[in-house]
Order: sequence, then structure tokens, then C-alpha cells
Amino acid sequence: MSHNKAKKNYIHPGTLIYEPTTELQAKILDFICRKSSPDYKSLMKATGRSRITIRQSLRPLIRIHLIDEEMQDPLHRKSKRIFYPTDRGIFYTISKQFSIMNEIDKVHSLPTIIQVCKEFVKIRAGWRSRSEEDWMRIFVEAMYRSDLFDDNGKCIVKDETDLWKFFIRTMVMEQLQDKYFDIENIFSQGGTWMNLAQSVGPIGGGAMFNILKKIRDDLDEFMVELSS
Repeated sequence: MSHNKAKKNYIHPGTLIYEPTTELQAKILDFICRKSSPDYKSLMKATGRSRITIRQSLRPLIRIHLIDEEMQDPLHRKSKRIFYPTDRGIFYTISKQFSIMNEIDKVHSLPTIIQVCKEFVKIRAGWRSRSEEDWMRIFVEAMYRSDLFDDNGKCIVKDETDLWKFFIRTMVMEQLQDKYFDIENIFSQGGTWMNLAQSVGPIGGGAMFNILKKIRDDLDEFMVELSS
């Protein structure tokens, strides 16, 4: 496979996952996530590769928005180029090595949604079947696998309401992918939704209830239209 082509893994129709395709690309992305304001010189020193080789490896990472670049002085054409990770790049790196999250946080601003999810998981006592770290690991991996980033590699999940929409969509997809699942039982007593609602409680699940209410209202309106 050409080094200039992004690796594409189809998880489900419509979802593309972009990843480094070479060990050097992965090493470059890891270095950029760990360091503040890396440039060609520091990348050459860290990898032992020439400037041309580094540039060839950077191009696909920039094209698939795992990293971005900027000129240290935009007014000067020959100004030093600085590289930094996008939200997608940070999520990718953490999904491959979760322990690096705190290290990245020291040199870059982590995507806001990571902190939102940490606070979200921390106060959900009903979710203690797993540790907070396990929930965060699952979240990071699912976010990256679902490619919830815009065309510039920025997170499209911003707040707790977006977080609930993500959880709800993920749960629905998991249920619908089971060929034995009866769609009429999606909100049945003792089912997934009822267990989730009971575990988070009416306060913690307020955003979830509002989203489900909106879905219900839209469904009622659709049924009226359908029967007319």
C-alpha cells in the first residue's frame, strides 16, 4: 500500500476510520501528541529520518486530519512550520495507548468532550460494574471507531446532551444488529433502556429523558401523518 494513501477500515456502512499506514507515520503522530510545538528539526531528531522522508510521511497524516500544521510566523513564507494533533489524532493515539492521555493533557488541550465524559462517568454510581478508567477507555475507542469528527478532525460531540445522543445511538445500533432482536421490545420492561434509566436515575438521566421525549414526540407526529 502506498504511504500516501489513508488506510480505510469499514466498521459499518458510511463509517470510515483513517489511520497511519506505516510505523514511521505512527511514530510521528505519537511524537506530535506528546510534544509541544514540534517542528521538522525535532521530528528528524526523534525519528532519525531526513526532512524529505518526514515530509512524505506528514502529508497523509495532514490529509486525513490526524495532525495540522501552521507557520510560526504567518507573515514570513519561510517561517518554521509547527505541527499539532487534531481531536481525531488525539483520540486515535489514546485509543492505541490509553495511559498516554495524562501525558498528552500536559502539552495539549484535550478535546473538551473527554473531560465532559470523565465528569459524566464519575457521578454515575449505577455504572460501577466497570471502573471509571474502563468506561473512559470504551468511550475513547468508540468515539474514534465511529469517527465522530468533522472534516477538519474536530469532535462533533460537544456536551452531555451530545454524549447521551451518542450513547443512545450506539445502544440502538447494537440492538438492531442482533438478527434475533424484536424491534417491538426496544422499550420493554426489563430491557436495556429500562435498566439504563434505573441505573442513572431521573436526575442523572435528565438529558437522556429529554432526547427520548423528543424522539417520542416526533414518532407521534409521524404516526399521525401516516394514518391521515
